[in-house]
Amino acid sequence: AARQVTCNAVAPGFIKTEKAMKVTGGNENLFDARIPMGHIGQSEDVSDAVLWLFSDESRYVTGTVIPVDGGQSVL
Repeated sequence: AARQVTCNAVAPGFIKTEKAMKVTGGNENLFDARIPMGHIGQSEDVSDAVLWLFSDESRYVTGTVIPVDGGQSVL
């Protein structure tokens, strides 16, 4: 931080990917009841978090893990 370098991480939850759809047999709603927001995430949800970390809006954020998991990490 003293050198103006930030270090953060993004921790995705269950995201709709080709591999995830194989696990669910193509049923993207299979785990909806286990996710507080009621649905699995999209790849854009993760990329939006990463893009935010690259932006000036996150200039004072460092040393954190940002869960992108629809609330699963708070259960």
